[in-house]
Amino acid sequence: MNVPSPTDFVFKTPLYELISWKDEDAQIENAEFQGTEGKELEVQNIVCFQGKVDGYCVECAKESTFQRIDKVPNTWDTSWFMATRKTLGFTLTCARNAEHKIEIIYKVLPEFEGIIKIGQFPTIASLMKGDVNRYRKILKKQFSEYTRAIGLISHGVGIGSFVYLRRIFEVLIEEAHQQAMKIEKDWNEEEYGKLRMGEKIKELKNYLPKFLVDNAKMYGILSKGIHELSEQETMEYFPAVKLGIELILDEKIKIQEQKNKEKEASELLNKIANKIDKK
Repeated sequence: MNVPSPTDFVFKTPLYELISWKDEDAQIENAEFQGTEGKELEVQNIVCFQGKVDGYCVECAKESTFQRIDKVPNTWDTSWFMATRKTLGFTLTCARNAEHKIEIIYKVLPEFEGIIKIGQFPTIASLMKGDVNRYRKILKKQFSEYTRAIGLISHGVGIGSFVYLRRIFEVLIEEAHQQAMKIEKDWNEEEYGKLRMGEKIKELKNYLPKFLVDNAKMYGILSKGIHELSEQETMEYFPAVKLGIELILDEKIKIQEQKNKEKEASELLNKIANKIDKK
């Protein structure tokens, strides 16, 4: 996998995902420690970073800034680091409350020329709550499936996470299907039942978020992930598919907010009009 930034290593990188320094062609911007090149430098930036990272604090239940508090190596001893099979880690404290901590444990695997995260508290799923809670109302019953997908990917289970994301995608299509059946007088349910997913999306385009219609291929990616791709491949593709699902949900939230505003404005204007008419 590509070497993550220190922020992504803390808040997004799942357990047991090898982060290798093999490829010397990789580049990194704003590295805090210099003197090495490529992926080795990127891994060094994780191990030795001294700065701050921004993310969700589980105990504050809001976004915060975290500072590393344990001792940081002043230099990168490449020969020692690459020769040792050692369990290491670091601790971050919340800027709002120093008692709120994130603890990371990782292992050096010189035989694979990389590091692997083997422990973390709070979990990735917990740290992602700040990002996903906004989808609770729009997803309703499927919200638990969405959080399960994130929980699975945080533990290195890619195929299982795709199962839950595909279910959410299918529910979005079915909601549009039910809406079309109610609105369109000449709706042909028998013909609709014969359509493939891509064809169903075209048929329902007036009832679906534009991003979903424009990226109908997402369903094919999810299906291939479940039936054909490896755990490694699904884990690699998960962030892109998750982002696609979130963009669809963001669009649905905007549509719902617009409808709510229109309803509120209409009710207020009707009240004003009735008052004026009575005068």
